[in-house]
Amino acid sequence: MDSEPDLPVPLRRLACLLVLPGGAAAIGWQLLWQHHASLALGVSAQATALVVTTMMAGMMAGALLASRWLPRFPGVHPWLLYAMLEGAAALTGNLLSWLRDPVSYLDAAAYKVSPSLAPVILVLASVVAIGPATVAIGATVPVLGQLARSLGIPVSRLYAINTGGAALGAVWIPFGLLPTLGVGSSQTAVMSLQLAAAFGAWMLGRRLRFSRPVRSADPESSLADSERAANPYLLAFVTGLVTFVLEVTWFRTIRSAWLSTVDSFAIVLFAFLIALAVGAAFAPWCRRRRVRLASILGWAGLLILPASLAIAHLDAVQIPAAQLNWKPVIWLILALATMGPPVALLGVSLPWLLDAVREPLAWGRLYAWNTLGCAVGALAAAWLLLPVLGPGWLAWGAGIVLAILTGCCQRVPWRYAVLLLLAVLTFPEDRLSGASTLLRLPHRVVAREYGPDVTTAVIESPHGRALMIDGYAASGEFGALTHYMDAMGRLPMLLHKNPRDALVICVGTGQTAHALRDEQAATVTAVDVNPAVFEFLRYFPSNRGVLQDPRITAVTMDGRAWLRRADRSYDVITLEPMPPLFAGTNALYSVEFYQLIAARLRPGGMAAQWFPMHLLSPENARSVAAAFLEVFPNAVLWIDPSNVDPQGTPQQGVLLGGRGELDWKRWPGFDRKSQSPRPLTVESYGAAIALGAAGLHEYADGARPVTDDNLLLTHGTQRHLRKIGGNSPAGETMKTIRAIQLKGLRL
Repeated sequence: MDSEPDLPVPLRRLACLLVLPGGAAAIGWQLLWQHHASLALGVSAQATALVVTTMMAGMMAGALLASRWLPRFPGVHPWLLYAMLEGAAALTGNLLSWLRDPVSYLDAAAYKVSPSLAPVILVLASVVAIGPATVAIGATVPVLGQLARSLGIPVSRLYAINTGGAALGAVWIPFGLLPTLGVGSSQTAVMSLQLAAAFGAWMLGRRLRFSRPVRSADPESSLADSERAANPYLLAFVTGLVTFVLEVTWFRTIRSAWLSTVDSFAIVLFAFLIALAVGAAFAPWCRRRRVRLASILGWAGLLILPASLAIAHLDAVQIPAAQLNWKPVIWLILALATMGPPVALLGVSLPWLLDAVREPLAWGRLYAWNTLGCAVGALAAAWLLLPVLGPGWLAWGAGIVLAILTGCCQRVPWRYAVLLLLAVLTFPEDRLSGASTLLRLPHRVVAREYGPDVTTAVIESPHGRALMIDGYAASGEFGALTHYMDAMGRLPMLLHKNPRDALVICVGTGQTAHALRDEQAATVTAVDVNPAVFEFLRYFPSNRGVLQDPRITAVTMDGRAWLRRADRSYDVITLEPMPPLFAGTNALYSVEFYQLIAARLRPGGMAAQWFPMHLLSPENARSVAAAFLEVFPNAVLWIDPSNVDPQGTPQQGVLLGGRGELDWKRWPGFDRKSQSPRPLTVESYGAAIALGAAGLHEYADGARPVTDDNLLLTHGTQRHLRKIGGNSPAGETMKTIRAIQLKGLRL
């Protein structure tokens, strides 16, 4: 590398740090794009895969275009070019948020014309909205090589700093920006950070002298003969593929062990990226000591085996209630200890190869092949391999294949024994991993399906059958504890004068859909984003074969997307989403979502929203109520009298609202016959209304309503729950509710 003699060492070190914000901004845009895409087009495995594919394709295109363009204009200063690329990424990163509403409108219009047109809109929207920014981000990689040359350092050092910036962004965005500023202001902060880095690079470029590099005849001329024989592009592809296969499988397993919260995802992503950054930082050290890259990757393959075994048993680590404040630190230590060593060795590969060449064309090609491997690994793991093999077998198999393909065992015979021993000791066992306490009791797995985005299972436990989604008991048949699921469908039907058409979003075990049918709904549309939920309904007799009824229509789709796309109105809409603290569920508790529901309700229509007091911090419970009241100001709170914890505290509530004036003391549905006996009498249903409209308004007074922008439920929720200490969230919420009841505001 050629150094700049006129640049002082402190300034040179400061110059290296200018690539750190670019990494933080890149991961920040990725997180924000996923949020906007889910709102504009719906939450689905297909939409997620398309966003990831578009990002990868854009970065590949940017790297290849820049690598071909740079040699044609050798006089362009790399720091000025880097500044322009970062500025372009910053200014175009907001495109998806600006285009979100038009894209939603086009998606709905296309679906009404023909459902098959919706994927076309999905593809076009992704390319137009995030394509320009991803191309600019990818184009910075060949430029990093020239920046490193201008500073007299290996390109792997800048790559490591950039990846370290991505790791910092993975925790800074969800833990710092989003809970404090919301989505809109967080976008401004990310853009400002990236523009500041661009400005710094521009000023540095004005200061630095730049000599035209001497172009080599062969882009890979600096590679040793042995490494050229190993095909560097194939190595780049294989390491990208294996890295993302492991990311998909390990993230799935850890998500089951620690719940699918933003907190757990951010910590695991940080650990993964920081391990890659450490590997990149050690790449020059490995090259100086002439350590063969194939050997490094072979050892990575061996370490994947014990790491996969440890990750499969992370759910066995139980954190005492007294140590909840240390949960993020404990999670981080566990993630680094298990994933860190093999991922760091995998992270050596691409920076090692980038250091081995000196031409932009080779830099761009290597990055493009590595990114292609990442895309193929992510899609193949999620859509092809994981559904067949499961996360345990897939991660284990990836380690075995990598160890063999890289030739690790061919030169040192004793490594055959090591590989064989590790393979035997870490052989995947057929167990269901998860955070639910039901999985720590004797249980039998009745059915299981590894989908592209979640693992769904049915288990038989001493408490009854449960529907498990990513290791969490999302629904089940637990006697009186699950009577509220029936009430979710029966309450709005009984309060409506003449309900004909009903919609249930999030089907669970089908008890809510059955209650709607039982109360003589003419049609019931059951919408769930997870197709396995419909397949597993046959294992839950409480729904009484609900899918066999011709009045029931099953739709596999995100609930918000269905409300936006389908040109239908309903008399009753009821929903029981996944827990509000889970990643992505904020959109099903927000003001904007309730506005969609209201727009689909006929005059006099009723809406019912699950209100899980045991899963909401007292602050967030009030925020959910405030959001519901903003759209349904005449709402009331009904609390299930049969679902209580061992201390007798109610756990489950239902928010009930509707269009028009409602008389909460009249239950016209009792004038109609039910297909089967109702669980409660009219007096019991009425007595369970804990707060009338006036009382609910007092309860929610001063609370921030949940919106699509503030993400109150999913970001920072774990910290809110930890503030309660050993007290039950439901217990704290019920104290407030009972105090309001004493004022005579029950109904």
